Amino acid sequence: MIVGLSGDRSGLALRDNIHNRRVVVHTPRPVTPERVDDAPFLFPVEEAASVRTSALTVAGLAAAFVRDPLSGDIETALTGTGETTVTHEDPRLLELQTSVRTYLRIPAHTTTSIEATPSDVTISFDDRPREVTVGVRSQHSRPIGEVTTTTDPEDVMAAVAAFGAALQTRSPERSWPTLRGHPPRLTVGDDLSIPDRLARPDVDVTVGVPRELGAVYAVAPLAFYLGARVEPASTPHVAAGGSRVASFSREHLGREAGEFLRHAFTLDCVVRSAGLYDVEVAACRRLGEALDRVPADWRRLYEASPVERLRAYADLPREPVLDAAPRWRHEVFVEDSPQPIEHLSFLADDLAVVRELPDDQPDPAPVLSQSVDQFLRDVADDRERERGGGLAVDEFVGVPETDAGETSYAGSGVPVGGAKLLREAYGARFDQSPAEDISVQVVCNEDDMWAEYSEFPLYGNRDALEFDVSVTRNATREELAAVLASAGSADFFHYIGHVRDGTRFVCADGELAFDEVASTVTPPRVFLLNGCSSYELGRAFVEAGSQAGIITLRPIGNDSAMLIGQSVARLVNQGFSPRSALEVVQQYGRADDKYLVLGDGGHEVAQSESGVPVVAHLASLPAGADDAAYEFALETFPPANDGLGVVYTPNIETVPSVLGGGFTVTERVTADEAASFVDLDYRMPVVLDESLTWSTLTDL
Repeated sequence: MIVGLSGDRSGLALRDNIHNRRVVVHTPRPVTPERVDDAPFLFPVEEAASVRTSALTVAGLAAAFVRDPLSGDIETALTGTGETTVTHEDPRLLELQTSVRTYLRIPAHTTTSIEATPSDVTISFDDRPREVTVGVRSQHSRPIGEVTTTTDPEDVMAAVAAFGAALQTRSPERSWPTLRGHPPRLTVGDDLSIPDRLARPDVDVTVGVPRELGAVYAVAPLAFYLGARVEPASTPHVAAGGSRVASFSREHLGREAGEFLRHAFTLDCVVRSAGLYDVEVAACRRLGEALDRVPADWRRLYEASPVERLRAYADLPREPVLDAAPRWRHEVFVEDSPQPIEHLSFLADDLAVVRELPDDQPDPAPVLSQSVDQFLRDVADDRERERGGGLAVDEFVGVPETDAGETSYAGSGVPVGGAKLLREAYGARFDQSPAEDISVQVVCNEDDMWAEYSEFPLYGNRDALEFDVSVTRNATREELAAVLASAGSADFFHYIGHVRDGTRFVCADGELAFDEVASTVTPPRVFLLNGCSSYELGRAFVEAGSQAGIITLRPIGNDSAMLIGQSVARLVNQGFSPRSALEVVQQYGRADDKYLVLGDGGHEVAQSESGVPVVAHLASLPAGADDAAYEFALETFPPANDGLGVVYTPNIETVPSVLGGGFTVTERVTADEAASFVDLDYRMPVVLDESLTWSTLTDL
């Protein structure tokens, strides 16, 4: 996890091999990390090493906290650009909030200087070498155990109540994703079995719901976050200390329970600023003004007991808090059947809003049938026009639109308007082998679509990440079989070409069905099958061990397929999950509901340059008296492997830090100001006057 840089670079690479995250730390001279077994850190670390250096420079903007190593009290903090210097006679602990949580133990009798710029953070020590201990902790978490439940609603209630055992704190710091933990995984069996060690927190909070599976599903994330008991009740509600603090209607239980979760979570994000992490976000000031609160009020709430705090939260008006809340990352529709039970642990880990599929769901038929002919790929004869086929319309399920960043469906049938969650995919979150590099395999079996890959550099060229990209053109059956046999080492597999009857790749010398090579295939972690009607192939990949993929449900034209394939690939390379990448392309690009994410689509293939995936929005202004040329805002997406609660600090002095998810404040900027920000990341997605483009293609 901590290794020295190779080649002509001096410093360290800090790696999270589970989630393919890298932090590069440069030093003035080469260093050799020496493993430290007894790590002297207040916070848990997974590996530690000692290096001797006069300075360390961390790529990217990272929040820095100088703490007392015993109490954890903050001596000084730098959460944006700027600089600070601390002279300390005793050792100090420096915490860096990077994509791999990083801690530095700095020796006594040292003057430590920290300088943060938009591109890096430099820590220096009196211009002379010091023995510094570096500790790292992965951002990932695994289910803390396994609970077996029957399909009886009361047994599922008891199983969901065990989710709270994963919480690492009852304080408002539970709103930080690294302090929530992952709930135990659920499996369906003949009897209810909850290990004794999975005891929920000692907090007197109860969620009551009717004895119906759909009702239990709707409150599972809320119960997890509150560490609550789940008990039968005629009226859905939340009680704290024996007193009811919120009631919900059965008809709209998922939506209303989700609103209460967002309410409590957002207030935690504000109140935590009075605790261990003095990180103020825009919501702090916004809610302080709307609710007439001062920092001392947040401190009192921080110090209150969990029951007192929840009661106080419930007394605050809901509307201003929800207005200040981050856009929720994930909303999931479920069918009222036992099938979603084994999804619940992962939906709770996402803090997803879980709703039952309404009876008046949208009709998917018009979406799927409109103008199919105009999207058919240009081919030479009528028989080729029939390829692709696709699924019958009656197999589709219409999923309502939501305000969430990502929308999914868990149940039977194929969703139109959301990703399809598959329980087989969750194991791939944790079963993949660690990799040194981010491996990408590209196969292009259609010359007319070669521009999808060759027109722009889609993968790699990231300073802090190491990529290994292989490309195969016009693969024969044998060559494609060989690629699929080695695909297990790939983080991302991108197929460009044709698929026949939904089950066979079209190769240079014929067709290759997945069944022919299934016994030798080691599926890639994530895939994009950009060929007509590739649902069945994608399903086979997930069932064989892939975590997630993007497929097509119907034939689609070459030009559209190339543009969509390029956009999705570039977004994935920039740290967007498959779900969020497709959501962006569907909202601002040319993709329609013929594309679908299968499996556990919240995984990141590569980390974002800024720690949080960002889309820049520019709206042209008419010529006027001032110099402003655009209205400018940034749309942020919670990192897939961190979740809700992360903080994004833009590289713009006038824009305050925000909770990851949603938009920053809109500002009027000149063309030069807009260009200077966009140029910070030459691969940044840009929505210019409501059309998706890229910083490399944007002439401001």
